[in-house]
Amino acid sequence: MQNNQSRTPFEAPVPPKFNSTGAPNTPTKKGNSANVVILAIVAIAIIVLAITIIVILNNKEDEEKAKEDTTSSETAKEDDVDLSEDELALRKRDADRSDDLVRFITAVKKYQTNNKGYTPWSKGFTDTSFVHDYIDSECAVSDHSSYDRTCSEKFKDPNGKSYRFDYRGVLAVASSNIYDDKMTFEGNSNKIKVVMRAKCDGDNAVELETGEQSVVLAYKLESGKVVCVDNQ
Repeated sequence: MQNNQSRTPFEAPVPPKFNSTGAPNTPTKKGNSANVVILAIVAIAIIVLAITIIVILNNKEDEEKAKEDTTSSETAKEDDVDLSEDELALRKRDADRSDDLVRFITAVKKYQTNNKGYTPWSKGFTDTSFVHDYIDSECAVSDHSSYDRTCSEKFKDPNGKSYRFDYRGVLAVASSNIYDDKMTFEGNSNKIKVVMRAKCDGDNAVELETGEQSVVLAYKLESGKVVCVDNQ
């Protein structure tokens, strides 16, 4: 016997379930939240690892540099140990001469500050008040082209004689050596060479400088080397 009861192709909708507050239940996202936490932990771990590696590399570089400095210092000490007393004394005198030239170029800059930028040689000769007013007040007022016995240690070479200025004028070529290779310390006779419109280019060379008030002071050392300073 056929069932004449009518059938529908659709099922009846399932009524939503409500929680205790009366609002419909919604599915939770616990799975997604857990994934986000895991990814965050991994990212933090990677950052910490990268920072640790950078710190380790930097520390290694610092250690290597400190080791190199220590080695250089020890080598220098060993070199000094190998030198005789006379050689050590010569090094000390030359170091004092180099320091003196630094003091003198500093005095030149102070002179320029008080004289509208002009140097003690801007007029073509040494200002006779320069040494007395800016380097050694015991020195006589003169151009100091010759020895001055009145000067104190402030304007004396370690050999006991005063320094002398040897004004060479304005540099007329692109570059030039200051001293001839054959020139000795004794032959130089305490002369500080002065060259205008120039700047140092190494120890024994000067090159043309466009500034009209640029000046170079150079001095022959006992070791045969040349110390050069400028006001640039």
